[in-house]
Amino acid sequence: MAFSFSLSFESILLLTLASLVFLIALVKLAGDDAKNLPPGRQGWPLVRENISFSAAPRHGLFHFLQPRISKYGKIFTTHLFGKRTVISADANFNKWVLQNEGKLFKAKFPKAFSEVFGKYGMLSIHGDLQRKLHGVAINLLGQDKLKAHFLAEVESMIRTRVHQWVGREILLQNELRTMVLELMVKQLLDIDPSEEVKVMAKEFRDFTSSGIGCLPIRFPGTRFYRALKAREALVARVKKEIKEREEHSDVSRPDLLSRLLKEDSRLPEEVIVDFILFLAHAGHHTSSRVMVFAVKHLTEDPSALQKLREENDAIAKKREGGKPTWEDYKSMQFTRWVVSETLRLDGASMLVREALEDVSANNYVVPKGTSIILAIDGVHKDKDNYVSPLAFNPWRWQSPDLKEKPLMDAIFTPFGGGARLCPGAQLAQLEVSIFLHYLVTNCRWEKVKEDQAMRFPTPLFIHGFPDHGLAHSPRQYHSGSRVPLLRLTHNLLDPRFSHTDRLSAQMNGSIGILSSPFSTKLSFSLSLTQMDLTALPLESMLFLCLGFLVLLVALLKLSGGEAKNLPPGRQGWPLVRENISFYCASRHSFFDFLQPRISRYGKIFTTHLFGKRTVISADANFNKWVLQNEGKLFRAKFPKAFSEVFGKYGMLSIHGDLQRKLHGVAINLLGQDKLKAHFLAEVDSMIRTRVRQWVGGEILLQDELRMMVLELMLKQLLDIDPSEEARAIAREFRDFTSSGIGCLPIRIPGTRFYRALKAREALVARVKKEIAEREEHTEVMRGDLLSRLLRQESRLPDEVIVDFILFLAHAGHHTSARVMVFAVKHLTDNPAALQQLREEHDAIAKDADGGRLTWEHYKSMKFTQCVVNETLRLNGASLLVREAPDDVPADGYVIPKGTSIILALDGVHKDREKYDSPLVFNPWRWQSAGLPQEKDAAFTPFGGGPRLCPGSQLAQLEVSIFLHYLVTNCRWEKVKEDQAIQFPAPNFPLGFPIRLYPREM
Repeated sequence: MAFSFSLSFESILLLTLASLVFLIALVKLAGDDAKNLPPGRQGWPLVRENISFSAAPRHGLFHFLQPRISKYGKIFTTHLFGKRTVISADANFNKWVLQNEGKLFKAKFPKAFSEVFGKYGMLSIHGDLQRKLHGVAINLLGQDKLKAHFLAEVESMIRTRVHQWVGREILLQNELRTMVLELMVKQLLDIDPSEEVKVMAKEFRDFTSSGIGCLPIRFPGTRFYRALKAREALVARVKKEIKEREEHSDVSRPDLLSRLLKEDSRLPEEVIVDFILFLAHAGHHTSSRVMVFAVKHLTEDPSALQKLREENDAIAKKREGGKPTWEDYKSMQFTRWVVSETLRLDGASMLVREALEDVSANNYVVPKGTSIILAIDGVHKDKDNYVSPLAFNPWRWQSPDLKEKPLMDAIFTPFGGGARLCPGAQLAQLEVSIFLHYLVTNCRWEKVKEDQAMRFPTPLFIHGFPDHGLAHSPRQYHSGSRVPLLRLTHNLLDPRFSHTDRLSAQMNGSIGILSSPFSTKLSFSLSLTQMDLTALPLESMLFLCLGFLVLLVALLKLSGGEAKNLPPGRQGWPLVRENISFYCASRHSFFDFLQPRISRYGKIFTTHLFGKRTVISADANFNKWVLQNEGKLFRAKFPKAFSEVFGKYGMLSIHGDLQRKLHGVAINLLGQDKLKAHFLAEVDSMIRTRVRQWVGGEILLQDELRMMVLELMLKQLLDIDPSEEARAIAREFRDFTSSGIGCLPIRIPGTRFYRALKAREALVARVKKEIAEREEHTEVMRGDLLSRLLRQESRLPDEVIVDFILFLAHAGHHTSARVMVFAVKHLTDNPAALQQLREEHDAIAKDADGGRLTWEHYKSMKFTQCVVNETLRLNGASLLVREAPDDVPADGYVIPKGTSIILALDGVHKDREKYDSPLVFNPWRWQSAGLPQEKDAAFTPFGGGPRLCPGSQLAQLEVSIFLHYLVTNCRWEKVKEDQAIQFPAPNFPLGFPIRLYPREM
């Protein structure tokens, strides 16, 4: 329906004024009537800060907190969900609020919680009844009860379940939830694991997971409706159990329900039912979450995993096959540290309270009715409380300040505090410890694919944390024992997957398009709102359908695979093809696109991308063969934007004799002798100076490294010393190199492509000016690369030299800076690797005695080379593109003329047949004699064949020298989490912000 009307100027003015008055009224009505609130901002009327807060699931509540804490302090005011809200990340204030539960403050939960968990649920009740039920829970779940009733059951079920997983592929998060729920069903209702229990476990899962963070919309299909239906079934089940026990009071059963019924002052039935359901929720919610996040952290920290294994192997050896005793559990010191560190990083994000009256606190007044969010996540990641708070470091708990810190201390409250301290805290720690014991003593595992955690409202993994391995290739450990490998994978029947997800997975052979932090669920709809199809006769409708079908078949025929012997694969839907899947998966990691297709079709498969049939290979030997036949059977292929930005003589655009000649020149200019003679001193001097300038400040490391390497390249290419002029030129180089990658060739002001072309114009003019100056003053000897190019006997034309210099600037900036920042990221996440790197460089620094590093010092950096290789393996170039000029037989297939060939370096570098636990950063793997070396087909971070990167040795030199001065001069911590984008080139969207401190020797 369309409306047509006209307004006079006076009417428009009146409407504008009325809108302004309405806006002011909204601001006034919802403004800060309290005169002394904590500082903060309310946001725009109606919208407030809800949109910013809603982004918390992607990064965690801490992502919302951090900029506001920096601006306003640890206690600040905002406006969320229609209410003024005070948020506190102040440990002592939070402790005070929790201790005044029921006096100055009361617990506050969403309406959905109260309806799902019942009016007598522990989340809904207050006053005497809450205190009484909390005391009952503390008594039922105390240490004596854990020893007498829980330990044996926990041990037996976890041992059985872990043994069942060995050799299988599972979604770890889902399996753990089911296991803990079955464990709780046994403890609550004395029902042994069975098919009936699995049905109950599913109902418990719907009840607990569907009832959190959902809108209270009582409509079939909604999460809230599903939670209420699960509640109905569970309430009926618990009431049935109560009735059976009352009818057979002579039968003694050890479960919690029986103990509740036998109490002298027995609770009413409806209170018992809600109490049981609350315990099921609490028991399932924390334990399974901590288990899966502990496995995640251990997977990424081999040194912590090894330490945990050693502790638990010793315990297993001592009991000689028997069950762990309470004394064994209490002796798991490092296990406790792992659990505490996981709780700190991935425990509850926040608690919500409401002020019962105007409350004076910390020189502020919190008005009656104000919501108060106690940001536990903010306290647990506060650098005033913990060193490098964003890093997983279980060893921190051996510090005297933390080692004996009780759970009720202000800075560590994973189970809340005060009158609502979680009664199942000790049970959760027991379950997690026993689980880790049996996992690490019986299994090894590896991730199937990266799985980003959603941090809010409760931490969980979007894809269920899938792990993978080979059941019949157990790893040999130092003890000589052979430990089977745990395999984990996807489950399309998981209730979190909608029908659309399953259909997409069946079509794509993978679960690549899901609701996740990196890719929103894609849904396509044909809008017919402008067409009334009901007015068409049946014949016309039939003709329309047939016409659409003919068009579809024609598109399939025209763009289908007429070649009879292509590698297996799929072309995708006409026009759309696999471009959407490729884009969505690759924004996280190109490997996410590869993995499901490799599993289905093999390491060489066919797809259709960017309007062309494409063969993708993650086969190391095939890739090596293609690279070696550059210029014979294949040729390099780059997007049009590359050719225009880097010039027609750029190394990315040229072929044949000119490419081989320029490549030879580059190899000669950047060879080992030239590095020793011309580069080492400059690299050492600039990096040492720059790192020392950073100490004591907060920087965007990625941006600073790019600028540093660009200035270094300017010195080496054009002999321009660091200065304001140099930084201006470096910024043009940055626009030239970063804006020209992965952009559409749209020559319109404001686009990245246009910006890259303008930067190219300025740089071309600058290089030509430098050439003219050197030709005018031939008597002046300069040591830069440009001067050496001009002095060559067979001098290249100016336009070739210009494009060559620009290419070297791009290549020199692109790889070195990327490897530097990702190496720092990995070292930040792996304290053991950082410690060993420091030890190596401290010894070198001592030998250098304050002087510059020599070539011999550089060559002695053995562990540094391991770190560099591992970073290149995980975060090097994702792919290379080639094209077949003619039909090419290969590996029993025929690759037709004109086919694009993507050599998936990322797929080779993360191939579990080549590398053990390939998704884990483990520099020690490079100490193995059997591992691929730099020229091996399975390790090609710098490409290969006639286009092998000529600057590979320079890049490794720069990264090694940078790491030397960084680790010997600084310690650092991440300012905030920054999720890497891996494609088309790995980078950090926020620039990887860190704060550097002078190192205390």
